[in-house]
Amino acid sequence: LRGRTLIKNVKRTTHRRYTWHQIDHTYDGVRVDRYLRNQFGVPQSYIQRSIRKNKVWVSDTGSPKDSVKIKSDGRLQAGTFLYFQTPEKVVEKKRKVNKASNDQMTAIRSWVVYQDDHIIALNKPAGIAVQGTIITIVILAYYLGEEGSIASLLSGLKYNHQEMPMIVHRLDKATSGVVILARDIVTTRYLNQLWRDNLLEKEYWAVVHKSKHPTISLSGVVKDQLSPKYDKKVRVLSPGEGKVAVTHYSVCDQSLNKQLLVLRPETGRTHQLRVQCSTSLNSPILGDKKYGRSDQYNTLHLHARSITFQHPSTRNNITIKAAIPSEMDQTITRYFKEKL
Repeated sequence: LRGRTLIKNVKRTTHRRYTWHQIDHTYDGVRVDRYLRNQFGVPQSYIQRSIRKNKVWVSDTGSPKDSVKIKSDGRLQAGTFLYFQTPEKVVEKKRKVNKASNDQMTAIRSWVVYQDDHIIALNKPAGIAVQGTIITIVILAYYLGEEGSIASLLSGLKYNHQEMPMIVHRLDKATSGVVILARDIVTTRYLNQLWRDNLLEKEYWAVVHKSKHPTISLSGVVKDQLSPKYDKKVRVLSPGEGKVAVTHYSVCDQSLNKQLLVLRPETGRTHQLRVQCSTSLNSPILGDKKYGRSDQYNTLHLHARSITFQHPSTRNNITIKAAIPSEMDQTITRYFKEKL
């Protein structure tokens, strides 16, 4: 068995404490943990714990007699059955936290920059964590007046669709800009494949402290070997170690001690642009407390400006842009002639 998962509209059979869910062909090939997170809003830790405690099983018949255990990265197979213990209780507990209030719904909908029947695009503010299929946010006073609370807000983006949208890629918490969501499982598969095959064009804008190194050119390609995220920081390693990170860069404008960079990454490593600006280009991004220098800026001046890709329905190229956040825009207006 390759692995199976739950779906919304399925036939259910019970055997003692077991509730089995038959898999529809629409979800053939989808990862178990990804779909459980989306359907029930349960965290990855709960799914992993359920698997370790033998509470997730798959079967060709829906009977415990021929069931086998499954791994979190197992794939669905149409026509088979999956058992996930007491999801209803988990859902009921999570609804109290995850269901967006009217104010929260207004907030997340204000971030929408594009939507159609297949995709939704957000202009994510800095400070918002994107995790799997859930956006979590510390609701600051200037957003909703509920400082310190945490909410999952994807339910506010359902509109007239049955399912919550699914996030198909991540954006660093400190980084603002475009985040793409899929409105159905077919679109999710399509966009995931685009990301795996690197068939998208991503453009970032960054305001950096100007390098004093005379050999740094005004445009070029940075290629590094980056470490995993050890000790909460990513490091540049020696050749042959770590994972390759490639970024094309160009200086769009500059002042006496600041530069406006356009960054086009080929790869998507953790903190890739922040590390490469700070180390390889010797030009740390303004407001980067982790990899940069101490300065007066409150937010990271790194923005996912646009994403270009083939639309899942029309197959025509579509470019989605996100407006520059206010603090970064003020910095650009102050130091540069270039207006975004």
